[in-house]
Amino acid sequence: MAEGADGALPDRWLVDDRLCPEQLLEQARLHRHLQGAIECLPEAFREVIVLRYFEGLSYAEIAQVLGCPAGTVMSRLSRAKAALRRQLRHLTEQEEAPVRRPEQHEG
Repeated sequence: MAEGADGALPDRWLVDDRLCPEQLLEQARLHRHLQGAIECLPEAFREVIVLRYFEGLSYAEIAQVLGCPAGTVMSRLSRAKAALRRQLRHLTEQEEAPVRRPEQHEG
């Protein structure tokens, strides 16, 4: 699998030389959230996510590796992505929340 010896996702998924330090920090924070969400998935869902998005296998290749029909792979992948969206929804909700400015008092 694409995980490192310590179970972490590979650095190539984390680092972009074109980003400023603040953007790198935010990207690292998002990476930690994503890794945690993937680790919380049931094994069947985690397997298809890793094989598809980190190993780059096709549906047919994943089906062969797991010994199941390609339709099962597609179903698991769809359900895994839905679970990840639910788990990570709070990240986008925080970004979309309007910035509240302190009220200014006249006087």
